[in-house]
Amino acid sequence: MNKGSHIKIEGGSLFRTSHPYPTLTNTIMRKTILLLLSVVAMLLTGCNQQSPLTKPAPVETRAEGDSTLYGLVCDGSNDTLLIFLRTPYQGDDPDTLYILNAIRRGEVFGQPRVGDQLAIMRNDTDSTSARRIIVTEDLQGQWRFQAHPTLRRHVSFLADSMSVPTDSLRRLLNTVREFGYDIKDENVMRPFDGGHRNLGYEDNSPIEWPKLKRYREWHIYNGRLILSANDTLRNIQLSDTADFVLLRPDSLVLRFADGIKSYYRKIEAPTQ
Repeated sequence: MNKGSHIKIEGGSLFRTSHPYPTLTNTIMRKTILLLLSVVAMLLTGCNQQSPLTKPAPVETRAEGDSTLYGLVCDGSNDTLLIFLRTPYQGDDPDTLYILNAIRRGEVFGQPRVGDQLAIMRNDTDSTSARRIIVTEDLQGQWRFQAHPTLRRHVSFLADSMSVPTDSLRRLLNTVREFGYDIKDENVMRPFDGGHRNLGYEDNSPIEWPKLKRYREWHIYNGRLILSANDTLRNIQLSDTADFVLLRPDSLVLRFADGIKSYYRKIEAPTQ
């Protein structure tokens, strides 16, 4: 983990003023500009009810039964109080929620900055407090994990009959590949398998690699992460739900029905 990227709960502030990865500067600048435009629109609308400004199109389609609030972090937020502007913007003033208890319970996933997009769950018994906060800005990125291959079923049977695996099999089993997902803006998601998918020569290989689910979309639903794909042309229909365990600048841990899965953030070196 990069120095200074830890989420500090005690003895420091949860909120940070800059992003640890320079390659994401353009994204942060774009979000900050959107926030400033929204604030200007809010002020103009509040001062003049006849303002010709039109409301922007919704940026998040709320599914039936979803009580998640969406917004942008405003200046003045701290480890006790979150100030945020709801999105899509409807001309309202910024909202405030107490977040200290959510921080103490470990229910703040990500480390917010001014202008970041948030998904917020209110406390069920206290509407002035947040129960869970997800910094969806931090969720976006290239998330990877490394995996080793396993022997195919018929090869595994033959290998069991050998006292010592052959050197070639041992080398194959020690191979490592990178897999994962690219989580993008506007709920877009792309699987990553290093370009090794559907290579014909691998059908005759004695090893096989983990099968990566081909998710294409992501959504927050009541504080949980929904990963899905609906591609009738390729006959791909998937829908899985995951709970957040950890979201830090360089780490993402999710709990699925079949177990916990961990990912690290892949940082591309800036091009010259």
